[in-house]
Amino acid sequence: MEARLANLERLSHDGHSAGDLVSLAELDQILRLAETTSLSSRPKTAQSLVAQIARAKEALSSDVRAMTEQPLTAELYWEKRAPLLQRAPLRESFMAGVAEMRTSGQQACSRLSSANRRDKPFQAALIRRYCAHFVETTTKDAPEQTRTDIVIQTNGVPTEQQDVIRQTLLRVIAQTPWSSSVGSAPLKVTVDGTYGSTQTDQTVVLHGRFTDYHLAYPILPVGRGTIMVVPQTEDYPYEAKDHWRRYEANLQVTVSFSNQARPFSRTFRKGESLRGRDHHVTFEPADIHPVHTSVPSADNWLVMEFGAFANDLRESLEGYWVDTYCKASQYSVENAARCLLGGQTSEPVLTSLARAVGEDNPAVARLAAGVTSAP
Repeated sequence: MEARLANLERLSHDGHSAGDLVSLAELDQILRLAETTSLSSRPKTAQSLVAQIARAKEALSSDVRAMTEQPLTAELYWEKRAPLLQRAPLRESFMAGVAEMRTSGQQACSRLSSANRRDKPFQAALIRRYCAHFVETTTKDAPEQTRTDIVIQTNGVPTEQQDVIRQTLLRVIAQTPWSSSVGSAPLKVTVDGTYGSTQTDQTVVLHGRFTDYHLAYPILPVGRGTIMVVPQTEDYPYEAKDHWRRYEANLQVTVSFSNQARPFSRTFRKGESLRGRDHHVTFEPADIHPVHTSVPSADNWLVMEFGAFANDLRESLEGYWVDTYCKASQYSVENAARCLLGGQTSEPVLTSLARAVGEDNPAVARLAAGVTSAP
């Protein structure tokens, strides 16, 4: 303990604040030792420990005051220190700091919300996300989601497969920034093309090989009464039914936007034949056992293959969002908010928003992922 206290003192002389991570980590180890050590016979050590605890509390209190109007920055500050402030002497300071951070966040939310403008929908959406850190929201507070219109213009695609296509596209497009609730109008997605699946069944004769043993007399005499056991490969024919299914898809997906962005198109083209086999034959000598392998239905094949295509489509749409809106060297607050809500955290985006909300860049970056309040 005394060695660690001396080290803590050296850290202070070297310019480390009593509230920084290095100093708090050392103090946490000292407090861990103090939980199992009696200092009644070492009053100087006890006094030194009390002084270090007081310095840490004061440093934490000072940092809280400095971050009064930066609740997101304070949130990061307490997250990093939370594991080092769980022992009794510092736990109260930690809890008080977190409470102050949340109160500050509620006040910042009110201040920012009062400046909301109807003609700045992305800025308003970002402020709602900012407030979600510190203010409990209700369902009525959440904005309505923009509807995505999907028009399917196909040649002979059954209704069931049209529903698969529609639901798959709704799912993946909802995960992109283009479907944001702050959009001014619905997206229009047009699917044009063909999809078909046919199945043919045929009976086939299969052959299993096995070894059988026969008794035989040698041609040359090797002794009266000699009988030989001769192995012989035998053929075991049996019938099975093969199911062949052919899948052919040629679909073009076009996403049209309500703003100046150009329509976005991708083509899903794939043909494939798959085979399933059925038989109920059991013949152990040839290791033949019943087989029942099926092929995907027209729906299931489309779910798998078009689903994989749709996931790639989502990534392409996200990249198209970045290319369309988030390649500038500087941004207005509205355009920076648009990019941040789409997950972009470039320095120009963060710098523009940090000035607007009064936080620092790393703290604002948390809003890109919609991180909830902590600790």
